[in-house]
Parts: sequence; C-alpha cells; structure tokens
Amino acid sequence: MVMAAISSHAQLTRTTVYTNLHRPVGIAQPPGVTDRMYVIEQRGRGTAVTRPLATTSGRLSVWNPSSGTEIATSLVITNVNTGSEEGLLGAAFHPNYATNGYIYVNVTVGNPKFTEIRRYTRSAGNINTFDVGSMQMVMRISQPYENHNGGTIRFGKDGYLYIGMGDGGDRDDPGNRSQNVSSVLGKMLRIDVNGDAFPADANRNYAIPSDNPYVGITGEDEIWAVGLRNPWKWDFDQPARNGMDGLLIADVGQDVWEEANHAVADLPNVNYGWKTYEGNALTGLSGSVAIANPKFPFFTYPHPVGFSISGGTQYRGTNLGTDLWGDYLVGDYVGSWITWINMNHDLESGTLLNALTNYPSSTFTPKLTSSNLTSVESDNNGEIWVTSLSNTNFGNIARLDRTAGTSRSVTGTLVLTDMVFGDYSTKGVSVEIRMNANPGTVIPLQVGVDPSGRLRIPVPTGAGKISVNHGSWLRRTVLFDTSGASATGINVVCVNGDVDESGEVDAADIDEVIADFGLVGTSPSYPANRNSDLDRSGEVDAADIDIVIANFGAVDDAP
Repeated sequence: MVMAAISSHAQLTRTTVYTNLHRPVGIAQPPGVTDRMYVIEQRGRGTAVTRPLATTSGRLSVWNPSSGTEIATSLVITNVNTGSEEGLLGAAFHPNYATNGYIYVNVTVGNPKFTEIRRYTRSAGNINTFDVGSMQMVMRISQPYENHNGGTIRFGKDGYLYIGMGDGGDRDDPGNRSQNVSSVLGKMLRIDVNGDAFPADANRNYAIPSDNPYVGITGEDEIWAVGLRNPWKWDFDQPARNGMDGLLIADVGQDVWEEANHAVADLPNVNYGWKTYEGNALTGLSGSVAIANPKFPFFTYPHPVGFSISGGTQYRGTNLGTDLWGDYLVGDYVGSWITWINMNHDLESGTLLNALTNYPSSTFTPKLTSSNLTSVESDNNGEIWVTSLSNTNFGNIARLDRTAGTSRSVTGTLVLTDMVFGDYSTKGVSVEIRMNANPGTVIPLQVGVDPSGRLRIPVPTGAGKISVNHGSWLRRTVLFDTSGASATGINVVCVNGDVDESGEVDAADIDEVIADFGLVGTSPSYPANRNSDLDRSGEVDAADIDIVIANFGAVDDAP
C-alpha cells in the first residue's frame, strides 16, 4: 500500500474577493449561513466608496462571498479608540442567532481605556443590519495600555463565549497579570451569555459556567486558561466542520519568538507560560514565576523571520483538495509570509502529536505572501480566508484557491453506532480514500466526529471508495463518483463490538468484555482496555455485553 504524498503546494493561489475595506481584521458568519460574510473593520464608516480612511468608528459590513459585492453596512460603533491595536476587534454570532438575532462584538473604547464585550440585536425586517439602540453591555475590562488587547471572540461547541485577553501591555507584562489569577488579563475567558449572575451590575450581564477551573477558588471565575501575552487570533477546530475539537491560539511574541499553541478545546486551566516563557525559552524577566506544567507551543519561529503572528486556522474545506486537510495555516503581520503546519492528532483524545512538518510559503508557486496580514480564518465551510490592511489605503480580503486541478467533495453522514455523541470521548476517526484509477494509493485523512453525524470532506475527481474504521467499530466502505460533480448522500455507519480489533465481532470480544467487567474510567488499566467500554460510558458494564451480542457475527468491509 502506498500513502499519498503532499503534491498540491504548487497549485494554490490567493484570490482577492473583497476590496476597499478599512483595516479589516477578521470575518464572521452566523451558524449555518454560507451566502453572507460579515467583515470586521477595525475602523471605518459609510460605504466602501465614500467612507474616509481615518475615523473613530468601527464598522461591520456584510458581503456576498461568491460575487465579492458588498450588501450593506451592518453596524457602525462610534467613539472607538484609535491605537493600532484598538477599535472593533472581534465579532461572534450567538449559536441561536437564527431565532434571537444576537451578535457579540469586542471593542476598545474610552479614556481610561476599556475592552467592552457588547451584544447587539438584528434589526426588525432587515437580516443584514443590527439595531445600534439594542446594545447591551456584557463585560467591561479595564485596559492599562493601548496594546495587547487580544480581540478574537468565539462561541465554543458548549454554547459558551470564549474571549482571548492579552496581558494589557506594555512590554514585559509590567503588572505581572498573565500569571495572576486575580486578573482577567493574559487569559482565555469563558462565560455564559444566556444567564446573569450579576443582576446589580449593569456592566456584567453573563453567568459563570460551573465547571470553569477557578469557580469556588481564589481568582476570577471567568478564567479558562492562563499565561497568554497577546492572543490576537485564535480558533476552534470545530467538530461541526469535521475538525478534531482543538483550541488553537496564535500568541504574539516579544523579543525572540512567535508561537502557536494547541490544546483540546474542553481541557480547562491550561497554562501557556508567559511571561516565564516566550515560546519554549525561559525569559528571565523580573516577576516571572515557576510554572509546574506549562503548555509549550507546537510551533515557533524566531525574529526576524517575523515579528507578529497573525494566524491561524486548520483547513477543513474542500477547495484545496486532500493534501492540506487538517493542516494549520498561519501567517505573520510583519514578515508578510504564510506557512502550513502538518498536524497529527491522537484520534481518541484529540491531543496533538509531535510529528509536525512545516511547509513554508517558499514551497508554493506562486509564493504565498500577504502584506500586513491581520488574520487567517475559516468560513463555515472550512475554506481559508486572509485579511490584510493598509495604514494609507484600503485593505482587502482574499480566499485561498487552487490554480490547477479540480477538487470535489463528498457530503453525507458518519455514524459510529452505540456511541454517545455528546460524550465526545472519540474526537476523530481514520478515513482512507482509494481512487479506482490508482487503487494501490491510499489518501489518509483524520476526520473529526460531528455530534450531528455530518460528514463533508474533500476527495479527488473520479470514482473511488471511502473506508472508515476506528477502535472497536468495524470498518465500513462506501463508493463515490465525483467525475461530474461533488457527491452527496454518502452515508457511513460503523458497527461497534470488535473489542480486539480482529475484524469480526465474535466470542473473543465477549470474553474481553467479561474480563474487564466493572472497569471504570479512573482505573489505571482503563486506557489500555478502553475498547471494552464499547459505548464509551466510562464503565464496562452490561450495556457493553449487549452491544457485542447484538452485533455478533458482523465483519469488516473490505477497503
């Protein structure tokens, strides 16, 4: 069997789609929406043609992703601060946006300075605009300096709002805030916007998730993770895009190193190390503290290769083909370059393994560059967009496309029977693609499990097979043909019960479940015998025996 090699690097290009933007710093889309793209303009007002270049307003505009035409000015927020790291910095749509019309924004305002997380409501009768008068303050955070304000906000799969906060500036984190759990600066925050635990405080309209790590402990209850310098751009590798449920944070460095970090999204209380560490290196800065178990970055690069990391996101689309599926794309604001990092995950836990390969922009033809790159982001289909600004002219937004060859997709469902999806105990599965024209070559993908069962992955053009198996679920193989168009209705249902992974559910599997009967998730031997817990309930019990009996005699499909 031959594994497919990386081959499409020479076939990518940067296609400018939106122009005449004033300091674009990101994009956002409502859940399930693909025909409209909202652009976060750090400062701007009016229309794309007539608005002046220097204003004290932040602007949210909406565009057609296919035609590149501007649809409307969605929201203008006046009196924002005008420092280079201030203004309208982030936007996120409520998971139930279709019914409640809520959008949340991150802006820096005032003197003294504050980061404000605000909520606005969609205008009655106009799906493209928001009512300025509907503003509700969600959170207000004092900022000691005009830099290191963070900016990105996103909703997680748990429905909570995550807020990336920088250490507040200046150099060296002079207030020692990043490691101080009595400050929300230098942290990843996590709040419940559907509740209000502070009814007497007009500036705090949210509740605290009960499983936040500092609930009931000295510190700020909003904290989810600590030790960040300036998490300007970060992203979730969403299961809804068949991602591996990771949290990826690009943390802007100081003197020597830029870094990108990864943690499983539902892992609380991660310490990313600043200011004791910059990248993997001890800083020796005054006020540094000992950190028992820092989470070191998976990717670093030194100055002067770049000076301000502006990434990134994992590719989960179909436009670019299979070669880059799951890879992390990251760029630098100063270095004007883009690079891909090949990512390899443990499928059960979602943790990132260490076998990483860097594919720098110089390996692409044409070389992938972007002057003043402010963000690298995914749309709802997992396609890659980059935003760039100019201090003297309008900025733009581009999509990454292929310059040669054709990529198609298959969509349908992926179901692991007898699995409790809400448990998320299995983050992903191995998918193998074999094309009829070259059956000896296997194209492997690590595909995240969407709790809804949604499957959408890239495939080459032509007829072939997709095979899926994972742990105790038997292999299943389905056919597809994308010779004329992308394929739909590809349904993969994997049957459980193959405890010993022999390719058949038989008496040996019953024997293993009986031998492990009563084993629970906290038992030392549980990880090695996890297949006996067929329903991933956290205990080997009668339900697991029932699964084996129900599927007795089932065998693997041939690949």
